[in-house]
Amino acid sequence: MNALDFDNGTFRAQAAIGDAVDIACAGECDLDAIEGLEKLFGDIHEKGTAQARNVILDLREVSFMASSCLAKLIAWIARVRDLPEAARYSIRIRSSARFPWQKRSLQAVYHFAPDIVTVEAGA
Repeated sequence: MNALDFDNGTFRAQAAIGDAVDIACAGECDLDAIEGLEKLFGDIHEKGTAQARNVILDLREVSFMASSCLAKLIAWIARVRDLPEAARYSIRIRSSARFPWQKRSLQAVYHFAPDIVTVEAGA
């Protein structure tokens, strides 16, 4: 595991930094994941995007996300939105139709910052 990864037993996130920052998440993102998620998003914002202008957040294996965790996602996007336009990076979210929370919640996330966020709906 690299310094950006975390696993609390019910939720895990693994980040790989290359041409893009790829974050693969899986499990139930409940209240126990808030601190790890906040640190991950902060580290990606500070470190990961120094060399990559695109972030791919893969949530296709996330069966549940608590509203508090969703708020951390939105706070991260707000930090990107508040950057000068030339410093912003894009966030592409991969979702799954298997988990109903994703369609409702990620649509709202997209509308929060449509110039930064795209949501890819998967099967």
